[in-house]
Amino acid sequence: MNKVACQYAIVRFAPYVETGEFANVGVLMVAPRQPYFGFKLETRRHGRITRFFEELEPKFYREALRATDYANREHVLAFARRQ
Repeated sequence: MNKVACQYAIVRFAPYVETGEFANVGVLMVAPRQPYFGFKLETRRHGRITRFFEELEPKFYREALRATDYANREHVLAFARRQ
């Protein structure tokens, strides 16, 4: 098994910046020497987020997730084209 150096970041959803509260909703991983860029976002368990942020309209979270997912996919495609 080959070892591969990589970096990762946790994706957080923070609808109310002033409170500092957030929920982890995904992970992003980069292995520059491979080259690899990938991510996984929580797309199914919306109730976990909307229960945590009671005042939040469920539609807002779904739309934010959809926009983030689309933007990241475009970034992945651009990254792949450069390689």
